[in-house]
Amino acid sequence: MSFSSMSIRDRWLLIAFGSVIAFLLLGVMWFMGVSESWMKSQKGYNNAHKKRLREDRLIAEEQKWIDAYEAEKEKMPIFPENEDVDTYWLRKIASIAETNYISIPGRQAGEEVQVGDVFERMIDVRNFEGALESLVKFGYELQHAESAMFDIRSINISPNAKNKGFLKGSFTLACAYMRDPNAQSPSTPKDGGASTESSNDEE
Repeated sequence: MSFSSMSIRDRWLLIAFGSVIAFLLLGVMWFMGVSESWMKSQKGYNNAHKKRLREDRLIAEEQKWIDAYEAEKEKMPIFPENEDVDTYWLRKIASIAETNYISIPGRQAGEEVQVGDVFERMIDVRNFEGALESLVKFGYELQHAESAMFDIRSINISPNAKNKGFLKGSFTLACAYMRDPNAQSPSTPKDGGASTESSNDEE
């Protein structure tokens, strides 16, 4: 039956039914859009709430972090401004290595980097050799050394095929320190003899 052959009553019923269906579809689409927007808003609110809680917790613990920072700063040596620090760090590492029977014949100091009021100098040890126990003791002493702050940024270790029972590899240390125009130079450690101190030490 075509639309033109329908009675006026049937036509109006069909139009009314079609209108209801159209309104229902529009209602469903509107509801889905509102629901999606609400879910996005809820997610945004939850993220903002979590961020606010983290910020409140950090603010409440501000003094704790200040105290921790000050405690860490006390471990750092202080050098006069513009003083070369390569010799100090290279000899410090050589001394610790020799004490723990670790051979480091090749090492090189990188550029100075400033982060706030703290300075960092990278020391690249291109090859080392030692027993596992010695390496563990070496790492422990680096973390607890006086007048020094070291952070092992990377390390590569492999068995030494030429020397059974020994390990070899390379590592990079970050040396942290501060500068003060009125500071006196800290005493330079005695060279451990593992290599000649130099900012561009060759193997």
